[in-house]
Amino acid sequence: MPTLQHIAKLLLLAAALALAPHASAEEPAPFFGLQQDKILHFSVSAVVSSGSIKLLQAADERHEVTVTNRIASSLFTLGLGYAKEQRDARERGQPIDAGDMTANVLGIITGNLLQWQF
Repeated sequence: MPTLQHIAKLLLLAAALALAPHASAEEPAPFFGLQQDKILHFSVSAVVSSGSIKLLQAADERHEVTVTNRIASSLFTLGLGYAKEQRDARERGQPIDAGDMTANVLGIITGNLLQWQF
C-alpha cells in the first residue's frame, strides 16, 4: 500500500509535468481525432484528482473518502489545470481554450470515479 509520502511525491511529479514548458510550440498529430494537449489535460487531471483524493483519505483519521475530500481534490486539480491553461494561452497569445478546460473537468470526474468505493 502506498504511503502518504509516495502519493505526495507522485502528485508533485504530475504537477511538475503538467506545468513544464513544451518542447515545441507545434501541435502534434491528432490521436483518434483528439489533440495531444487535450489528452494531456485529461490524463493529468485524472491522475492528480485520483491521487489527491487518496492523499486526503490517508490524512483523514478514519481513512475514508469524504465529500469534503472530493471537493478539495477537485478544486485543487481544477486550479492546477487552469494555471496550465493560462500559461498555454499566454504562450499562444490567444484566449483560454474551452476544450482544454473541458478535458480538465472530464479528467477530474474520471479521477473521482476511480476512487469510488463500490
